Amino acid sequence: MARIDELIAELCPDGVEYKSIKSLFSVVASPKTIQRANYGNGSLFPIIDQGQSDIAGYTDDESALIPTGEYVLFGDHTREVKWADFPFAQGADGLKILAPKNVLVPRYAYHAVSNLYIPSRGYNRHWSVLNKMEVPVPPIEVQLKVVRILDSFAELEAELEAELEAELEARKAQYTYYCDHLFSPESLEKMAGQPVGLRTLGELGTFTRGRRFTKADYVDDGVPSIHYAEIYTSFDTATEDVFSFVRADKADSLRYAQPGDLVIACTGEDARDIAKAVAWLGEVPVAVHDDCSIYHHSMNPKYVAYFFQTSEFGRQKRMYVTEAKMTRISARRLASIEIPVPSLAVQQQIVDILDRFDSLTTSLTDGLPAEITARRQQYEYYRDKLLNFPRKEGV
Repeated sequence: MARIDELIAELCPDGVEYKSIKSLFSVVASPKTIQRANYGNGSLFPIIDQGQSDIAGYTDDESALIPTGEYVLFGDHTREVKWADFPFAQGADGLKILAPKNVLVPRYAYHAVSNLYIPSRGYNRHWSVLNKMEVPVPPIEVQLKVVRILDSFAELEAELEAELEAELEARKAQYTYYCDHLFSPESLEKMAGQPVGLRTLGELGTFTRGRRFTKADYVDDGVPSIHYAEIYTSFDTATEDVFSFVRADKADSLRYAQPGDLVIACTGEDARDIAKAVAWLGEVPVAVHDDCSIYHHSMNPKYVAYFFQTSEFGRQKRMYVTEAKMTRISARRLASIEIPVPSLAVQQQIVDILDRFDSLTTSLTDGLPAEITARRQQYEYYRDKLLNFPRKEGV
């Protein structure tokens, strides 16, 4: 850190110039994008999309490769920032491929963009926000020094994080096992003291399709809403809060989930993820997007939401999905899926057990994820310190 201070004092005693992202990067157009349904159709070249994973899949389609270079990758919807200095293909939509101009060391550019705070706009695009933001552009010698320090720190952090991630994956596998086990006929019979019958979701409740709203309808404070994409990116098994609001003058034209209802994403990119559900536990009705179904029922809402995560539910839903450009499942077909229905007391018992596993694997304040988050925050703290250069006045 002291050496960088010395370099700054020597090379730019009047401060460092800050420039906009738009002026520092060129956006590279992909020759083609690989749809999610084809992510598993190859093994030669990695596919990168805007999701959280560094590598989303593989393809053998050489014509889809981005020209060789060093790139900063930005998820337009997700705000994920990634680095690529190897041949890759773009997956699906929403990825901005940014080539740094000559005034930036590419790896420094990656660290600088990663250090920016971009406020969430829900599932709206964020490139229009990012391209107006500014990053410091110190001399190349300073940039190289920053890269050496941050890459060394990141390598150590990655080793420690990998150990924690391995433990977390083991916990998730354990969670999946217990989720399937608790919904098995043998386990349910043991807990209930008698065989537990199956009934279709249609017999136990009603499905209602949500009503359309668009990004133009979003406001900072209005009618609480759930968009189908948020079910994949922002919600877990249940929620009492929302991430987006729709303007109040549309209130009468919307459809709402009541407290205790399930909100089910009926549109997705593949059969594996389709029909992810979140139990709405808020105190007021919530507006639901038209690519979702609202399931109104009298069971324990989290019990039903956990059932939607089981292998048995996955087996049944795959019989009913339709796959084209987007994967879909209709409310009528969801109504045909069978669920075991023990007493409410047994349902609550299962929820209590799975809540404990869920807390260990997904909570941001307890368990292993908190430890992983602490590692990342430590790295981000030092990155921010290194990149917080004095701004050159008048520029």
